[in-house]
Amino acid sequence: MFDANGSRFALVLGLSDWGQCRLDAAGAPLLATLWRAAAAGADVTVPLAWEPDNAAVALAERVR
Repeated sequence: MFDANGSRFALVLGLSDWGQCRLDAAGAPLLATLWRAAAAGADVTVPLAWEPDNAAVALAERVR
């Protein structure tokens, strides 16, 4: 896609789009895979969380 200035961009909108993103390009699992594993109780650290009330990605809550 291109914006009005001719610059390329990619629109990431919604859970399914964000779920296809990776934390790094070095073969990390998809965010959707990490979110499912965390929801199932696996011991994984996911720095980003999906907030369904806001339909947004946010920094995950960390409890010390």
